[in-house]
Amino acid sequence: MRERFFSLLRVCCICGANTGQNSLYCFGCRTREEQLALSERAGDSLFYISNSNKDHRYRQLIGLKERPCPILVSWLMRLMLKKKVLWGMELPNSPLVVPAPSSTGRDHAHRLAKELCEQTGWEMQDVLEKEMQTQKARSQYDRSEVQVSLKENMPGKRNVVLVDDLITTGSTARACEKVFKNIKSFEVWAPYRSLLLYSENPFAITQQDEKDMDCNTFNISYGQW
Repeated sequence: MRERFFSLLRVCCICGANTGQNSLYCFGCRTREEQLALSERAGDSLFYISNSNKDHRYRQLIGLKERPCPILVSWLMRLMLKKKVLWGMELPNSPLVVPAPSSTGRDHAHRLAKELCEQTGWEMQDVLEKEMQTQKARSQYDRSEVQVSLKENMPGKRNVVLVDDLITTGSTARACEKVFKNIKSFEVWAPYRSLLLYSENPFAITQQDEKDMDCNTFNISYGQW
């Protein structure tokens, strides 16, 4: 309701200032959010989030799960691509983009994957399915036993990019990687990462420095959103 109210008034969801356009943030808050996302060391995500309604990014994630938000989806995927370019990360060659499967029937990962393909021209296939049990109802131990299967066979060896909204424990990402056979490479792209991550997870963020980066040295173009 809070985000819907802000959207109607076109004011910033952080500071409440008038955005003057169909935007989630005012220019100042958007600048700070983008600089924070681009400087974060996790190359396959943008933001840490906490499980609290006081965290505006957590509220954005909940809103993304519950209803379509084209402005947020487009901004997140554009930031993901921009971050990889600025950090000098090599993009996969003609990958197959696969949305993470949902056990709740929500299509938020599908919307993110579709937007990524629209911005890059990559191919998307919804080839994964997940057991029908919500993660919230499961213990942290049970989450490590997520079951995922292929709905259809994949032709030939491909680079695979798995797109999800949030990495919490990495259990879904590991389960998805296991079902792909004879692929060239596997990457996980998710805008949000939970602060509650296991250090032994291959998809969990570590504190080791990957590169030194100063966002102020780049000429960042914000565009219309």
